[in-house]
Amino acid sequence: MNEVPFTYDELDEIFRGDGHNDYIGLSAIDGLIAALVAGPETVPPEEWLPSIFADKMPSTVEGHPERRATATILARYAEVEQMLALHPAAYQPIFMHDRGRFIIRPWGLGFMIGLSKRADAWLPVLLSPQRMILKPILAVSEVGRQALPELSDKQIEEIVAVTEVPQIAAAVRAIYTHHANRRRPRKLSTLRRPGRRAP
Repeated sequence: MNEVPFTYDELDEIFRGDGHNDYIGLSAIDGLIAALVAGPETVPPEEWLPSIFADKMPSTVEGHPERRATATILARYAEVEQMLALHPAAYQPIFMHDRGRFIIRPWGLGFMIGLSKRADAWLPVLLSPQRMILKPILAVSEVGRQALPELSDKQIEEIVAVTEVPQIAAAVRAIYTHHANRRRPRKLSTLRRPGRRAP
């Protein structure tokens, strides 16, 4: 896609905007991407991009904001893919923040949306003790909590209370490694990075 991407800050402004466009925000997009990259199967963009753009494929008209937004999203996908494969310690999720505090729930919701794209393929993890790798991620969303039936509401809230960037990043790296040993090798994307990352 020969299109100049937005920066992450610009994309966040576009997606969150006035809150009336039915698009999911940048943090949720980043969670979705993490699940897709770290998941058990490769999911083509045409299957997951509509989840970002109000259940429709984004415009492909040159210069259209949706086309530029797509370029940014695919560049972030390539960035996450390459970091987890080649430099896992460098991987950091993108969270919304408010007054210096990270807001993790939107990212967790996005992760669950990404997981849902290949729910059957995720079942071997979700139905086994391996799901505890994902405990920090599952605990921060209502849907994810259903995969932790052995934990009480109090225990889950205790997990949420101490979950921050390092725990989420570590969980993504761990599940990526778990699936990488089982999935077929895939060629890494070579799309360029779209500029500075939002906090």
